[in-house]
Amino acid sequence: MKKICKTKMLLVLLVIMAVLGTAACSASKGSGKEAAETDGASEAGNSPLVVLADGAINLGTGSGDEVVARRKNDMLTTEYGNDGKFQYEWTSTINEEMKKQGVALRYEDWGWAEPLIQKQSTAILSDQGPDIMIGETQSPGFAAQGVFEPFPEWLDQEIRENIVEGAWKPMEVDGKIYGVAVQPGVSNLYWNKELFRQAGLDPEKPPATWSEWTQMSKQIAEAGKGKFFAGGVYAGPNFGGVLRFGSLLMVSGGGFVDKENKAAFNQPSNAAAFELIRELAKYNNKGALVSNAEAPFWDGFQKGQLAFAVDGPWRAQICKDLKMDCGIAPLPIPEGGKVGNLTIGAAFLSVPAYSKNKENAFKYIQAAISPASQEIVEKFNIRPVIRKDIGESEDYRTEHPELYQVYQGLKENVQGLPTFDKASSKVWQAFQEAVAKTFMTEEPIDKLLNEAQDKAEKLTR
Repeated sequence: MKKICKTKMLLVLLVIMAVLGTAACSASKGSGKEAAETDGASEAGNSPLVVLADGAINLGTGSGDEVVARRKNDMLTTEYGNDGKFQYEWTSTINEEMKKQGVALRYEDWGWAEPLIQKQSTAILSDQGPDIMIGETQSPGFAAQGVFEPFPEWLDQEIRENIVEGAWKPMEVDGKIYGVAVQPGVSNLYWNKELFRQAGLDPEKPPATWSEWTQMSKQIAEAGKGKFFAGGVYAGPNFGGVLRFGSLLMVSGGGFVDKENKAAFNQPSNAAAFELIRELAKYNNKGALVSNAEAPFWDGFQKGQLAFAVDGPWRAQICKDLKMDCGIAPLPIPEGGKVGNLTIGAAFLSVPAYSKNKENAFKYIQAAISPASQEIVEKFNIRPVIRKDIGESEDYRTEHPELYQVYQGLKENVQGLPTFDKASSKVWQAFQEAVAKTFMTEEPIDKLLNEAQDKAEKLTR
């Protein structure tokens, strides 16, 4: 892949940073056990492997031992709860594995969302920074611009053979893998079974089609008489709204871009998803599905005031923690639609092209996807596993039925949220305006989508 000039890269990376602010060289060769020494690895000497921590879960900064000790302390507090125990065992296992290979770790925490993207952009432009980067929707954009090192052949093969497609497919460019998510997810439909009962619906039979979804929503709202409502999908003007509503574009057979990664908002299939959210809005309080902040929607669902929610895999454990009787199912599909989804909560691990410690960086990624590390993911039931040998086992299906459902979704047509080459923040704003007008006006959906498409094309010429 050709490396773009730094002036152009600066513009591209700043564009990507603005988008997520609304929310979110040669390969090393060898085998997993005996990777051939690269120029970067020999230059690194005995210096620690610098790993960018997942700022969304607050791992913090320090050596591998320091982070593990902090996680051990956190697991004793009620604030971190089950997640704290998971993070302790996860970081401890990775730290011990790297010690066995003679690799010392140092973590740096650059936060998440806009602060993270800004610091990553600076590091890439200056050709210095952590040896392993982590990121969510910005990572596919970085990979497409050639700022990451393609995975070496031995790791590429290991991932294709053992890791579910949704964990790495969004990071594949021109047949090469540039990143893998160790705890990714996709959106599913969750429903409150108690509200189903109160509405006279079978709590074990969720909607399978959009027509069933709207009919059930109407019945729930009528039964609620202002005390509870249908809920649906949060589609607010931010990162979380785009990801969740975007999953409906995927199952409608549409999406955000064409094959050339150009904005394609006015695809005929997209109109059905916009019509759906306009219909669902009738069975909710005004603005419930499109508020600027996500919190009111999730508070409503968790307090038993909303029956449906489209969300990532963590929702299953949240329901259990709150002792809510929730169901989980694949997203309903409209007539003529297809199975599809967007990654959500997918923190991709990648190696920057500037790294002088690439060999050990890829060893770290190998440890992160190992059976030992994924057994910890299975144990704590917060995210789905990514290893096929675990996820496709009968034990996983019976012992973790909710996350097995999410794992199955990772095997389907899963894509990452796209970025645009020019004026990306304004392009996304045009899309979000169309969503807002869907709720606020009665203008024809085709008109709203054509307006958004016209704005996007003018911005990206």
